[in-house]
Amino acid sequence: MANKDCFAYSPMSCRILTERICDNKKCSFYKTRAQIKENLKKYPPFDYKLYKETGQKVYYKRGDE
Repeated sequence: MANKDCFAYSPMSCRILTERICDNKKCSFYKTRAQIKENLKKYPPFDYKLYKETGQKVYYKRGDE
C-alpha cells in the first residue's frame, strides 16, 4: 500500500526515487509533509556552492516567512 501522506508521493511515481517502492515494501525516505516542514525549520537550506568556495553559509530565504 502506498503511503499517500508522504511528501514525495505522486499518483504516477515517487518524486525522490526513480520508482515508487512504497507499493511493495517499506521506503526509508518516508516522511509526512509536516515532518519535512519541521526539518526545514531546524535545518534550513543554504547555498552549498558558495559555502564550498568561501566557507560562508548564506541561507536561502523562504517565500512564506
